[in-house]
Amino acid sequence: MASDVARAVVSTSLVACLCSTAFAQNANKKIGAVFYIELENHNWTQPASDTSAPNQIFGSVAAPYINSLVDPANANSKEVSYAIAYHNALSTPDGNNASIHPSEPNYLWQEAGSNFGVFNDNDPFIVPGGSVAAIAAFLAANTTFTGEHLTGLMEKNGLSWFSYQEDIDLLNTDGGNANLGGTITSTPAPEKLWTVPLSSFSGTSPNYTNPFNGSNQFNFACKHDGTLFFTDTNGGNVTDTANKKRKLYRPLQQLFKDLENNKVARYNLITPDQFNEMHSALTNGFTYKGVSYTGDLSQIAAADNFLSIVVPIIMASQAYKDNGVIVIWADETEGTNENDFAHTLPFIVISKLAKGNAFASTKDYTHSSDLATWQKVFGLRANTPSGYLNDAANAQLDGTTDISDMFKPGVIPKSLPNN
Repeated sequence: MASDVARAVVSTSLVACLCSTAFAQNANKKIGAVFYIELENHNWTQPASDTSAPNQIFGSVAAPYINSLVDPANANSKEVSYAIAYHNALSTPDGNNASIHPSEPNYLWQEAGSNFGVFNDNDPFIVPGGSVAAIAAFLAANTTFTGEHLTGLMEKNGLSWFSYQEDIDLLNTDGGNANLGGTITSTPAPEKLWTVPLSSFSGTSPNYTNPFNGSNQFNFACKHDGTLFFTDTNGGNVTDTANKKRKLYRPLQQLFKDLENNKVARYNLITPDQFNEMHSALTNGFTYKGVSYTGDLSQIAAADNFLSIVVPIIMASQAYKDNGVIVIWADETEGTNENDFAHTLPFIVISKLAKGNAFASTKDYTHSSDLATWQKVFGLRANTPSGYLNDAANAQLDGTTDISDMFKPGVIPKSLPNN
């Protein structure tokens, strides 16, 4: 009798212990804050014969930091996985497919799994040709598509997101927000003056010095933030402080404060200005690690410099240490026959939940597999038959449906939650 009771107690304790251990393991695999750093218009790899494309990133002398992340012999690669077959949206092996270009359609795809018929870089509410109206017209004519999108679903489900855009919400010399005009300065505007940046702006100001590249040039582009093209996240065509969504769009300087105070969102979009994201070259080029670069190589070098500063700051934060994930992402492939499988995009994951040690995933990926992943991680089911956002429902040619291969087993959920 006593021995039976003892066995029962031991058995119950063992089950409790195993359950507790299993819970702890699952908790240890839950992704925390996600940080996307957006880059522009450069291939990871491309055919050597494609002289029309910009310089590729992999192996570039102008990108020593990025390449250190994917070098197994470099300590920077310890928590890194990267893709070697991440393709432009809808790409096929021979490139004989719909061409999703230029930039803006790919940022829409990142958010919603579709470009909604947009094939330009127009600002959200510009007249004529504003993309918000164009998307609405497309959805009215194509009822099988959903207008839902990632950050919109996050809001509906009580999950936080922020967009940190370089050059926005800075004071002008009159004390107002330079988003709305005036001579821009380097001083961040106080939160009470923040607005949703619904118009692109660029130029040179003697009162502005970029903290990363040291120039007086600034360049913010709406086309590089997909959240700005949906009224449930952009707050509508309200350019002043009356816009209820204005606190979601933050100056890049605020990122470092939010990291320090552990007040970042669950999902954080980080877009350097066009001189620090590889899109545009500074007028006087860029000197990096003692080498003076001009033209396309200067664009790569300026972005590499930006990443070499910002990524370590994020990695030092509590948000990153609590199972955070950094993704270095690029919008579109470039060059001759840019939509084929010989042209790939940079896609680098940094996290202690990644397989790490410069694990090179050979799976086929596009922005759709990326989007499907975050729907699973955040538990976001769209109002579609599959639950996925438009093309995020479709597997790649090799059957890949998400980016789980880049993470340790069990990190990425296998499916969406049930209704």
